[in-house]
Amino acid sequence: MNASYKNSHINETLDVLTELSQYKPRSADQRRTGFESRAERISNWSMGMAVMLMVPAWGLAAWAYFGGSLYEWVKLVALIIVTLSCLLAILALLIPILATGVILFRWKDISLQNLLDDIKHEQAMVYALSNHKDEALVDAKCWLELKIKRIEARVAHFFGDKSAVLGLLASGYFFAKEFGDKAGGLSWIGSTISSGVTFQNFPNMALMMIGAGVVGLSLGAVMIRHIAARYRYQVQLIDMAKR
Repeated sequence: MNASYKNSHINETLDVLTELSQYKPRSADQRRTGFESRAERISNWSMGMAVMLMVPAWGLAAWAYFGGSLYEWVKLVALIIVTLSCLLAILALLIPILATGVILFRWKDISLQNLLDDIKHEQAMVYALSNHKDEALVDAKCWLELKIKRIEARVAHFFGDKSAVLGLLASGYFFAKEFGDKAGGLSWIGSTISSGVTFQNFPNMALMMIGAGVVGLSLGAVMIRHIAARYRYQVQLIDMAKR
């Protein structure tokens, strides 16, 4: 660490880090246009109505399944309800897709507006950070960069310089290929667990635990890299505050 570091500034450095922990980029919801938000509300409403219409149809189907008798007009009404429910469910899926297609024609204007909003959002955070002393900002940046290096070293310890996402996909492909034959798939996992830890079942248990370990490490590495990306964002805010 730089020799000019002073313990008297540690409290302000901690204040900077605490303040940075509250800052984050604009969310996907904030980037949506009003048209997309309305389309999403209509889609959610359609899906909700589809579920509500399907509930009485499920009840009638259960009644008929357990031996109850239904009038023909009741069956007709149930069929109409099921049809409407399916149409609303399909509509709920299509509306966001159609809305996205319409938005594509205005991608230049939307991209520009998002850029301007991002600048306003981050400039407000940078302005708040600029009220702190430069030494506290430098110390906070030093700690964040040190944390990033440690995180990346931890991930590299297990995966080298390969991406954790690629490791996850590769392991998933490997086990899907190995377990995808007649003895594999979910049935293989179920039979392995139900058989318990026995001498005959030990190879299967070991293979399943290895697979679970690889997938778990890959998911953990993805989350750790997400944390590192957040720290990089905070370092960028400090750099802009020091301009």
